Amino acid sequence: MTCPICKSSNTRYFANKDGYLFYRCASCKTLFISNMPSQKTLAAYYANQFSYTDGLINENIIRIRGKIILRKLHQLAPLARTLCDIGGGYGFFLDEAHKQGISAFGVEPSRQLVQYAFKEYAIKS
Repeated sequence: MTCPICKSSNTRYFANKDGYLFYRCASCKTLFISNMPSQKTLAAYYANQFSYTDGLINENIIRIRGKIILRKLHQLAPLARTLCDIGGGYGFFLDEAHKQGISAFGVEPSRQLVQYAFKEYAIKS
């Protein structure tokens, strides 16, 4: 199995979840699945797995968890000052990172949530 990020063949089986085989690259530490699902399959998965209203209801929990994660990240990489959040939702985690002086950006498939984050946090695209 070849890593989609660094192209290394030094990968190992990691787990099987919902029929997807996960591998970890020993070279760059990326965790990836062996066969990427189609866009249609991904859209159906996310539609069934997540409720965007839950994000607003759980804002305080997400922010507290974000602060804990940021502390752990600082312990692991104290000099790192840039962060990328994949699936950033409403942007609460990115907002917490910005409050700590971290240059943070995110990727979010929902246009609705991206627009919310832009409006709420004056983010520039």
